[in-house]
Amino acid sequence: MDLVYSPKRKRFTGNNSFAKLFGRNLKTVIKANYMTYSNLPKYPIPLLHNTVTKFMAFARPLQNDVEYSETVEVANKFLQSEKAHELQALLEKRGDEMSNWLTSWWIDETYLSKRNPLPLYSSTALLFPKFDYSNLDGQLEIAAKIIQSSLKYYLKIVKNELPQQKFDNSLLCMNQFRKIFGTTRIPETGKDNILYGCDKKSQPKHIIILRKGHIFRLPVFDGNGKALSIKQLINEMKMHIVPQSEEYNLNPIGVISSDQRDIWADIYAKLKEKNSDEIKIIEDSLFAICLDQKMTKSEYDDTDNQALQCFHGGGCHNNSINRWFDKTIQYIVGTDGHCGMTYDCSPSEVSIAATLMDFICHEIKNNDFDHNDASGTIKPTVPIRFSISETDKDYILQSKRNIDRIASDTDIKIFTFEHFGRDLIQKYNISPNSFIQIGMEIAYYRMYGKEAC
Repeated sequence: MDLVYSPKRKRFTGNNSFAKLFGRNLKTVIKANYMTYSNLPKYPIPLLHNTVTKFMAFARPLQNDVEYSETVEVANKFLQSEKAHELQALLEKRGDEMSNWLTSWWIDETYLSKRNPLPLYSSTALLFPKFDYSNLDGQLEIAAKIIQSSLKYYLKIVKNELPQQKFDNSLLCMNQFRKIFGTTRIPETGKDNILYGCDKKSQPKHIIILRKGHIFRLPVFDGNGKALSIKQLINEMKMHIVPQSEEYNLNPIGVISSDQRDIWADIYAKLKEKNSDEIKIIEDSLFAICLDQKMTKSEYDDTDNQALQCFHGGGCHNNSINRWFDKTIQYIVGTDGHCGMTYDCSPSEVSIAATLMDFICHEIKNNDFDHNDASGTIKPTVPIRFSISETDKDYILQSKRNIDRIASDTDIKIFTFEHFGRDLIQKYNISPNSFIQIGMEIAYYRMYGKEAC
């Protein structure tokens, strides 16, 4: 799981903050041209000797002298074997045929094949700095601003207007930016699939809004392709969503998306037989906005609670029923200025979401919004109602219990470490991520007197 947050930052600051967050020497110049990425060099295939050498280097700190000696012997035998060269040839053939030989394997093994629930085990939580509001009107206004900022960013992607990112003097592939909007993870037994928004023939013109476990389709573009104004978005939510979600949904089907993937896959397949149109609306939506309710009193401070909301919703007595975890982008909009994102990073790395959040914060700080109403035809805002069986209700109840168990087993405390940071770590040629992992391993050993694994 990942958490991106800095409580002392007053705002995200565009590409510079992206570089600070992820420790990369990034520069942004010219416009990103997704059509030119075929000219970029392919992801390199390591030499067989280098692969085996690296394997032995990784094994050394994990083994005693006797074990390591055996590993070296086996590795050298493998290196000289005919089978090793056959496997290397297959890998090189794959590299010739694909633009990136590793990507699909990485996504499948790291994300799609995992059967654990998405919340906490896979989904990423990202936090916005606190916004200044404390009531329903403020919640709807900030939701509208997040929506319009996201649409502006989405159109920049569609129109090829994002600034090109570079590492030193090398172009970075920005194809992943195309994969975040309109994208949904599809639960399937054994291994999930991804329905990419960029692969759809017609681009979606709606989002989904979740409130108290109810789900609504909210149009965000008119028939001419103009985005709704802030006032129009607020009015749609205030007039059509809030009145129809005053009471909690007793059977929130979305909560099953928080369960084990094979459980959800089985229910999803049956649910789709009777509710294909409803599911299509959700899966085709550009993103989700979760209008959350105030959390019940707990021992956590506001920032910790904010993180818990973005990880799993805090349990069903809070907002865990108010999610559809398969959506790549779910904005979490609280009642008291605390907002964030629950992000499924199987379609695209978390750094892509961070740059999007930077952009949104910049737009909100500068109050840079279009207040001109969309005048074309606008489809109605409507609730998405599912036809569910008694068996489905039983599954919903069980999934509620399971997400409550995840929530109760989660402890979190956010703090700021100010003694040193990324620059000092990288000075010694250590990955900041690896440094944190080493720290966790040392802490575990000091507490329990043994290695964590």
